[in-house]
Amino acid sequence: MNTKGDAHLFLFVELDVASLGATFYLLTNSQARACRKNCSGSGNFAPWRVRETVVANDFAVLSGSVTEIDLGVD
Repeated sequence: MNTKGDAHLFLFVELDVASLGATFYLLTNSQARACRKNCSGSGNFAPWRVRETVVANDFAVLSGSVTEIDLGVD
């Protein structure tokens, strides 16, 4: 997260290898920090924590209906 600390949004993609169907989770910076794992050699996020934190395929943060973040856009 040190190199990604200034990012406003993070996209976590979960792939079901049986059906090749993708599920998307869009996280704000604070949500991503809460889901982050502190170990090397694996993914950055704990999948179970991402699933508990945000709703799958919910992109409301992009429409401006979520006020948790300030994207710096006027």
